[in-house]
Amino acid sequence: MFGLFSKKEKPVPVTDLIWLNDNGKKAGLLQLLKQKPAAVLCTWFADTATAFESFLSDKGPGHTIYLQRELHTSITNGKEVIFLEHYPLFKKEQELFRSLNAAAITVLSSLEDPLLIQFGGERISTLMRTLGVDEEEAISHKMITSSLVNAQQKLDEKITTELLASSAEEWFKRNRSEK
Repeated sequence: MFGLFSKKEKPVPVTDLIWLNDNGKKAGLLQLLKQKPAAVLCTWFADTATAFESFLSDKGPGHTIYLQRELHTSITNGKEVIFLEHYPLFKKEQELFRSLNAAAITVLSSLEDPLLIQFGGERISTLMRTLGVDEEEAISHKMITSSLVNAQQKLDEKITTELLASSAEEWFKRNRSEK
């Protein structure tokens, strides 16, 4: 009654690939597209789509980059979907992931992405450089994914009324009150 005994849905499994910076992320995307040319590319924000369309157009015949609102199962059903960024809110991100019926979901990030900057990206970048991680080397680990989810869930709790934006930077300016 009233959801007291309902089971909590398990999150859709996501592979997070994180690079030191945006240049590494772009190089990583090119490598992924060589391995998985049929993957569907998607962004949450229009500015990200524009930036990556420009980047990929310089590299030859393009891939279509969909904004999340353009996705539907006829595009994603049974395919790998590569998101070029995380959405700041976990619940909204998971809602879309559930609706895609994708074979796999991978999210590409860099420590320069606004979400990671909000939650200590600079410190992690310094640590990774100290450990000798190369710019074009991605890191991926359940602990990293868990940390990202926790950061998104903190935002879920704080944001009561979301204001939409065309970029992640703008989203944080509009939705995150500075204290």
